[in-house]
Amino acid sequence: MALAKMAEISMKYADIRTSFDRQDAAVARSGRAKPGEFVADELSLMLREQPYAVRCLIARSRRLSADMPTVWQAYRDGDLDAEQVRVIDRVARRVLEPHTLTAIDEQAVEAAQSRCPKQLAAWLLRLVVRLEPRSRSVTGGRLPNVG
Repeated sequence: MALAKMAEISMKYADIRTSFDRQDAAVARSGRAKPGEFVADELSLMLREQPYAVRCLIARSRRLSADMPTVWQAYRDGDLDAEQVRVIDRVARRVLEPHTLTAIDEQAVEAAQSRCPKQLAAWLLRLVVRLEPRSRSVTGGRLPNVG
């Protein structure tokens, strides 16, 4: 739950900092940094984490809170850990159809309760293949050999 709270606070900090940067940019000359460009760097110092990891944390938090409310709430409640959330997000980013994303949101929490991260990833990929059989997103752009 603490990691979920940190992710939520980081996302809110990034939003607030970006809005302040936009206000400053409206007053200042052009050529300055983009609004929110250094948010991950600032947070990385506070969290003692690498900037790339913080960028990933913020992006993942935004995606989950917007697109997968059930998964996000389970993470906040402590029913999912950070690794399970990473796995779910990694698979969900490959999804092309909104109904598949909804299915993942509805089923992933229960599936994660009885599977290790590797098993969860395989289970989620099978779900996506079942729901999007003609999609190239799961197979890495290749269609599987059939017959």
